[in-house]
Amino acid sequence: MCTVEPLYEIEACNTRVTICRHVYEPSTDTWLAMQVLEKLLATAEKPRIVLDVGTGTGILAACASLANTYVVAIDVSPCAAKCARMNLANTLSDVVQCDNLTCIRPLHEVLVVYNTPYLPVEDGEELGLEALAWSGGAREAIRTMRMMRSWGKGWRALLVAAETSPFADILSEAERLGLKLKVEARAPEDMFNDVIVFTVEPG
Repeated sequence: MCTVEPLYEIEACNTRVTICRHVYEPSTDTWLAMQVLEKLLATAEKPRIVLDVGTGTGILAACASLANTYVVAIDVSPCAAKCARMNLANTLSDVVQCDNLTCIRPLHEVLVVYNTPYLPVEDGEELGLEALAWSGGAREAIRTMRMMRSWGKGWRALLVAAETSPFADILSEAERLGLKLKVEARAPEDMFNDVIVFTVEPG
């Protein structure tokens, strides 16, 4: 069980978001993903549903909800799910505690947003629930692409990774799966993390 412990508030997408203890705090990767998300939601091909996987505080889900799109915020952590539920209380959204997309049936006209836990880990390394918010290397991005490929057509994913994930493994797997991958944004060279935001869709 987890008790929500608010720490402070920030403003994003013209809304107030509460940051909670034991939940991943928005960082460079969050802001880059938000820029790309806002661009995608401003197009004529706006999705019917947005799935925000690894939602954390729910900050990206909150931004997506402002586009009058139904949002499902998903996180494996009970602390994150409770924090997101608090932040999304007045939006057209639902919050689910779930591992990646395992609780979601195949959908169409959907955008999956996932700021994946991209920092590399050693093979076989066991991670606690809180560490799963930031560690995992390329495997979560690859796992997400494999699941979504089985959905057929009508979806797009906005994913976050790092050059050190290694990103080359993600590129190779996207090609093997026959998916179209496009790099949408990179962190400035002077930033500590080599963050890459990219989209993937059926080829």
